[in-house]
Amino acid sequence: MFNTVLHQLADPGNVGMILRAHAAFGGNRLILTGNEKPFTLNKKFRNTSRSMYKHIPIDEFATFADFKEQYASQNAHIIGIEITEEAINLPEFSFPENSFLVLGSERFGLPDEVIEQCDSIVKIPHYGQVGSMNVAMAASIAMYECTRGKQGIKPVYNRMYNFKSK
Repeated sequence: MFNTVLHQLADPGNVGMILRAHAAFGGNRLILTGNEKPFTLNKKFRNTSRSMYKHIPIDEFATFADFKEQYASQNAHIIGIEITEEAINLPEFSFPENSFLVLGSERFGLPDEVIEQCDSIVKIPHYGQVGSMNVAMAASIAMYECTRGKQGIKPVYNRMYNFKSK
């Protein structure tokens, strides 16, 4: 199981789409960090998340350091998803148990002070003319890779998730 950490995301639509993908790929908690004000569950967020906010726990921390302090004792492996020279290509990375996928703001990505606090940095290789991609797309790709081939995870086909059984 994995968790997703969104640092300073601004667009409620992106957060909603990421939450929906997070649920689809079997994620545990969604964690929001670094926002000046608490995140608002506005109409755009509710529509794009398709009501997944009712089923997935969402935690908020004022700073990334506060989040790290909370989860440090839980063997959390913090994985930044960012384009850097030192980053490991996503297909070559083996996700450990208790992975926390960290994605940064739509405009600036992960700041250096967050990158420095990550256990690993992973990048999604790009083969075309585009230098970066939408954060919701990047999150979905990383979540897929994190769950692909994991023991005991069975895909759900042609039905809605039954959250009552969790």
